[in-house]
Amino acid sequence: MLQFETRVHNSLIYPSVYCKSYDLLIHSMKKIENKFGNESQEYKYLKMLYEYLVLEGIVRFELKLHGKYLQRYKLCYWGYSEFDELKTLLNEFIALPEKLSVTNMDIKTVANELIEKGIVDSTRAANTTAFYAYLWTLGERFDLNKKQVQVHRARLRKIGIDIADEYNVSLFPGVVVRNVREIKPYIVEKPNWYRERNHLMLVA
Repeated sequence: MLQFETRVHNSLIYPSVYCKSYDLLIHSMKKIENKFGNESQEYKYLKMLYEYLVLEGIVRFELKLHGKYLQRYKLCYWGYSEFDELKTLLNEFIALPEKLSVTNMDIKTVANELIEKGIVDSTRAANTTAFYAYLWTLGERFDLNKKQVQVHRARLRKIGIDIADEYNVSLFPGVVVRNVREIKPYIVEKPNWYRERNHLMLVA
């Protein structure tokens, strides 16, 4: 569980820290396997990357700004914007690792509850839905109009969790903490086999 605070608390700024290996597992692994096959170089690379992320315990930092925030501080005009406000915000975000309080929990998971009650019929489905509950405990807000969110919300409501509501630790069922240990965050070097993403695009 990752706990952190930011300078600005409103609906226009979305700072987040999440487990990159699990995100890769539920969003990419199956797609690549279905498209290229589990013997393909693409899948083998992604599997190697997943194992590296798990081994190192890597988390991803993201900072998302709503369009209204950019408009409010006049940051939406290319070549005409003053970026002092954005620079201050980014510097504070980059300093988050120094403020993080990180713990690792051995728990009876929401996924187990979903399987035991017959709400899902596979471990993958249970883990995917449980990940939504995990994000919810970190303060994530979901777009309830998205069909995928509606599916996971419906599953979780059957065990007493409604991700449409604000998270309240005293009311959150289905998780039993067995032990907690502190984890020391550190910066890792990218492996020499890592493929850099190419953000350059050809435009007409």
